[in-house]
Amino acid sequence: MRDYNELLTVLRACTSKDVGCMKCPRLSTKSFANDCAMSAVRDAADAIEELVAAAPKWHPVSDPPKEPGRYICVVESQIWKGGYYAEVLTFSHGFFHDVGIRDDVAYWMPLPEPPKEVRDV
Repeated sequence: MRDYNELLTVLRACTSKDVGCMKCPRLSTKSFANDCAMSAVRDAADAIEELVAAAPKWHPVSDPPKEPGRYICVVESQIWKGGYYAEVLTFSHGFFHDVGIRDDVAYWMPLPEPPKEVRDV
């Protein structure tokens, strides 16, 4: 897994007017500042591509979820009060449903994974 915090530190060091390369964690691995900066820019571009590819995307109802019974976020097909209405439903047996079968769903996306840490509220 990519270390995004290390990459942020490198990019901040590259753009610092004060100490720049002296605060860069890659200082010992790159001999020239320009090479290091270009390497950091390439790594940042790769990281952005990874994050965009991993981000949940809206799917039309014509492309139904593959895992039945899981909760998913859906958007209704009608505009409600100037915007779309989103809900969390399940999909199973070929239908989106909560208490009953819903035929007003336009798009769906998987919910993100829950937090790893549980806090008492």
